[in-house]
Amino acid sequence: MAAPVLPRSTPTAEGIDPAAIASLVEAAERGRHGLHSLMVVRHGAVVAEGWWTPFAPDVRHLVHSVSKSFLSTAIGIAQEEGILSIDEPAVDFFPGVDGPRDVLLKHLLSMSGGHDADTMDLMRLLPGEHWPRIYFASPFIYPPASISSTTPAAVIC
Repeated sequence: MAAPVLPRSTPTAEGIDPAAIASLVEAAERGRHGLHSLMVVRHGAVVAEGWWTPFAPDVRHLVHSVSKSFLSTAIGIAQEEGILSIDEPAVDFFPGVDGPRDVLLKHLLSMSGGHDADTMDLMRLLPGEHWPRIYFASPFIYPPASISSTTPAAVIC
């Protein structure tokens, strides 16, 4: 399925000062924030877009932070509707996976399950393996919530 194509316009036509967008790009480059790309949308139309090398519109890459934002929003809505609780053992959300029951869903959302290292390295080495199984099989060194790990919650969901 092809991604929808957003209409294009100009900053001026949509009420944005082009100099403001230029300032944003310059600040991003000065700050070295590690941006992959930038898209400014106003009134449903793309008014500016660009990519920092080596990224490009057709290059797929992991977007953990965006995934975490959508995932945590969905979980918040599900909790508000009584579908689940962030105080439930996280392993219960992954049928057939064994793991510590004191690591709760809220610990995954706050990246504080208790690992002392990023489990993504192991997941990348074993791409055909079930990522939740790898995550829960990796040693939990610290008690949940005592330290924030570097493993994004979204990669295991």
